[in-house]
Amino acid sequence: MKDGYQKTYFPYDGLIESEGEYFLGRRNGLWKFYYDKLDLRGEDYYEDTLKMEIIFDSTLELRMNGEKVSGDIKDGPYKEYFLGRKLQCEGEYFLNLKDGIWTYYSTDEKLIKIEIYEKGKLVNQKKY
Repeated sequence: MKDGYQKTYFPYDGLIESEGEYFLGRRNGLWKFYYDKLDLRGEDYYEDTLKMEIIFDSTLELRMNGEKVSGDIKDGPYKEYFLGRKLQCEGEYFLNLKDGIWTYYSTDEKLIKIEIYEKGKLVNQKKY
């Protein structure tokens, strides 16, 4: 089981693909993801499974509200970038669901869309 700070590397050039902390085999805290030239592609925040009152059942499967959870859990701020470190979008996740205000930008850094989510459900949007 992975635990502690980890980096992954692109197989073809050995540059960093992603980096962040693992806790109990799952991503935890801030993770950074890169394009192949060490150009930041995105930042995700993953929540510590113990802090979220999520439990492992007797088969060591992660369950939330009785449902099996697979993969990592995004919870908190999220940013994604175009190549060249220009912001593409930003928002918040709540237990893997988009929540609150999400903003999207064009490659020339102009606001193109705002979306508002309530725990994964799109409730409003405006395009510019």
